[in-house]
Amino acid sequence: MEVGSFGDLGNLELHNFRIEEGGSIEIINRNFARMYDVSSESKTVAVNPSYNASHDLAYRVSSLDTSNTLTDTSCVHLGTTVLSGAGDTRAAGNGNRVLYPKHNLRKAPLSVALGQSVLGTAVANRFDLAPYEALDYTAFDSTLGSIDISATNQATTNTIYRDTLGTDEVGLGGCLYINTLGKITVKNCDGPIYIRNFFVDAAKNSKYDKVFLLEMLSSYENDEYRKESFEEAKKIHEYVKETYKKFGYVKYYTYICVTITN
Repeated sequence: MEVGSFGDLGNLELHNFRIEEGGSIEIINRNFARMYDVSSESKTVAVNPSYNASHDLAYRVSSLDTSNTLTDTSCVHLGTTVLSGAGDTRAAGNGNRVLYPKHNLRKAPLSVALGQSVLGTAVANRFDLAPYEALDYTAFDSTLGSIDISATNQATTNTIYRDTLGTDEVGLGGCLYINTLGKITVKNCDGPIYIRNFFVDAAKNSKYDKVFLLEMLSSYENDEYRKESFEEAKKIHEYVKETYKKFGYVKYYTYICVTITN
């Protein structure tokens, strides 16, 4: 089965399939392209992105391989290509990208872009997808302004960063998708199943019926699982609470007191 659609694909659920006599199920997303680190080039970087500004992140990428893949790919039994051309309006707002410098460069972290226009630049073979940290998503993600991951030199207390990525630097790899799945589930199936080249944004389509969040107890103690200090645990608890609030679970917070006696 080949998928060449754009935008929100909903959920992919394979339940109760029985595969016999050496058969298999293969589902391939054709609205997808790779960026190869031997040929893809960073043309513009987001310098000091608005949030979590530990590294400059790739913003504009030049990749002939990606262009050729997008414009030449078609499903086997269709005569037309998935993308009608560089001006295909169906790609607007549907681009997702995961990008990383090649491993031996050791520069910059993973760069992720969500729900953007892939073909926004008029220059051939160039793709503009702003990193998540470079956009003002605080109305959607209230943790952006406060969370940063870094390492610290214990002797000097200075923050330790990798080198940043420069412009016109070859060595970017990753994947580009022009559609999105909400989730993938496979239940009660036998035989080989292959699911290839899909981007899953679980926050987009998946919702719990209810969420119960227990408030922290004042008698917090460290053990083999709770390695954070009480203050660190409180911060993590607040981040969890804010994240659930962001997805509309405000009314399901609850306070439960449990007394245990020997």
